[in-house]
Formats: sequence, structure tokens, C-alpha cells
Amino acid sequence: MFRFETLDIAIRSIFETIYGLTVAYKKGLIKEPLYRELYNEGEILAKRIRTFRSTLNS
Repeated sequence: MFRFETLDIAIRSIFETIYGLTVAYKKGLIKEPLYRELYNEGEILAKRIRTFRSTLNS
């Protein structure tokens, strides 16, 4: 069976990056349109990885 640790690490890294992005936004280092765009891209990427992981499991 395929080991998912690498994909789990990738998903956690995305959420850590989104957290850092949120901190930067709240400190005024980035503007809202860029924040929302990058946040959404991170969510999309995490969903794609989860979908990929589920296809490996079936």
C-alpha cells in the first residue's frame, strides 16, 4: 500500500503557508486581493492533493 506521509506533509505545509500569509495580511504587509487570491490557491492545491491521495487509496 502507498504511504501517505509525504502527501500529508505537503498538505500541512500548505496550511502553514496559509497561516503565514494570514499573519502577513493582518500586519498589513500584503493587500486583501493578493491575500484572498493566494489563500484560495492554497485551498485548491490542498483539495487536489487530497483527491490525488484518495485515488491512490482506491
